[in-house]
Amino acid sequence: MQQFDIQVFDHHYLCQYQDHQSIEYHTKDYRSLLRNSFFISRNNQNIHIFRQANSQYYQFSKFHPTKANEITHYQLRKCLIYNQFTNLLIYSSYDRLSVYNPCNYKQQIQMIQDFNIVGLSQCEHLVLMAGLQANILFFSLRNGQSQIQKIVPNQECIINQADFINNKEIIVSDNANQIRIFDADNFEKEKYLINCSHPVNHCEILQNLIIACLDQPIIFAYDRRQIEPSFQLKGHQNNNFVVRFDPQDNQKVATSGEDKKCLIWDLRNYSKPYSEVQAITTPFYNILYNSQGQLICIESDDFIQIVDLQNTKLYQIIDFFGKCHGCTFFQDKMYFNLQSNRQTGLFEYNLINNNKC
Repeated sequence: MQQFDIQVFDHHYLCQYQDHQSIEYHTKDYRSLLRNSFFISRNNQNIHIFRQANSQYYQFSKFHPTKANEITHYQLRKCLIYNQFTNLLIYSSYDRLSVYNPCNYKQQIQMIQDFNIVGLSQCEHLVLMAGLQANILFFSLRNGQSQIQKIVPNQECIINQADFINNKEIIVSDNANQIRIFDADNFEKEKYLINCSHPVNHCEILQNLIIACLDQPIIFAYDRRQIEPSFQLKGHQNNNFVVRFDPQDNQKVATSGEDKKCLIWDLRNYSKPYSEVQAITTPFYNILYNSQGQLICIESDDFIQIVDLQNTKLYQIIDFFGKCHGCTFFQDKMYFNLQSNRQTGLFEYNLINNNKC
């Protein structure tokens, strides 16, 4: 295991004419021109959306230039988690699992042999990893021991998601068009299996309701006590990527798709979405709710949008030069993982008016 001490930059140490990605500029006007020219060079036609942001919920706190932040694929959306039992940030890249302490700025990198990591989940001291080759892996933060479990016979089947459910079950979705639920203590006990029409990119479960995003425009809802779909959500124009239940109202969900939209649905009237968020540059490959009830919409490149769900016309945009492949929360802090040609590492943002050292 490799160990590193990380030199962290916070807003107190930044030069007057240097931002948190170490981008030097001579005046604020020059910085604005630099960003404009960057987005125009990427044929971004929606820069006016970026300029119309009118609220601020988070402010920059620190930049942690950590190691092993390379992004393997633009669809890898859940490669960063905060473990509350150890107060550690955990993220993955290829076959490397990084454990980082954001308080003492120390990082450890564990090589995972014969396993390529697609996504992360956690239950107390256990980290669950979805794998690229039809497998999942359990890793203990206590003793460093690991155990690989094969899910499907096809070696080339990608496990897109493996998540703990209420610490008792594990839900798995894959490119073999299947959603499975296993007993977390006895993995030989398969409790539920759905055969879908297309590869399953992501699904979310609340009680007995499963919402599934497939490689097609229609989003399917299943009752886990049945096999056939209960209902469908029709609104996206392309493949769907991720779905999240609103923690403040479990009758509402948000979904994202390749059509560069995040659609917000009320399941009491699901004939059409009641609101939407438009991406600026690339589709939202990850969406999350924070503890304040705001919706965090994360594009793979350049932008994070933070939307007030009470009034979706109020929003903040965090812009950065690079690619993002993970976001997580702990109390009043938000972390996300960045890879760019200037800096790679972890951004740390604090909720405004709720900042703690």
